[in-house]
Amino acid sequence: MSEVKVSIGGRTYAVACGEGEEAHVVTLSEMLDEKLKAMGTLSPQESQNLLFAGLFVADDLHEARKQVISAAEGRKAVEAELDEAKREARNATGQTDELKARIAELESELDGIQSAQQRHASEVDELRGQLISRRNEAHEAEKDRDAAQARVTELEQEAAELREKLEQASAIPPHPFPSDSGAAGADVADLAPALERFADLLENCADKLEGRTAQP
Repeated sequence: MSEVKVSIGGRTYAVACGEGEEAHVVTLSEMLDEKLKAMGTLSPQESQNLLFAGLFVADDLHEARKQVISAAEGRKAVEAELDEAKREARNATGQTDELKARIAELESELDGIQSAQQRHASEVDELRGQLISRRNEAHEAEKDRDAAQARVTELEQEAAELREKLEQASAIPPHPFPSDSGAAGADVADLAPALERFADLLENCADKLEGRTAQP
């Protein structure tokens, strides 16, 4: 044990304490002395003065404890808010990961749509080229058809002329002289094969015209 002397209210007291607690006891006595000084006019009874000073110190201690309790409660509230913020942060992190995954999925779908559009555009260009080619072929076929029709008309005119010549030749009366009659018959005989060839030519032209007209 150790003993330390303290001054309270103008009086000196010897206080026993444990080894190493001297400074702490002096600090406590100074606090009590300050409370006595703050009281102003003191009572003649020393014990009463010390009682009031002790009450003031006890009141300070009570307020300090209330502040400690309030601080502890505030700390708990802050810790609860911190835990909630951590949970929200974890949830936000999970949502962020989900959004990133969804964004990646949408980007992949967009790439697929763009590729499909490119393929579609290529197919459209190819179909457009085929359409232009078919239109050109149809135009050429129409030109060939018109030419064939013109040729048929021309051949029909020639056939009409030959038919007229044939009718005229057939209408010539027989000549009394065998030599003249033989010459007229020879003309008719020579004209018949030509008419047959011309008829064949007309049929071939008609077949070709029908074949081109039937093409797409």
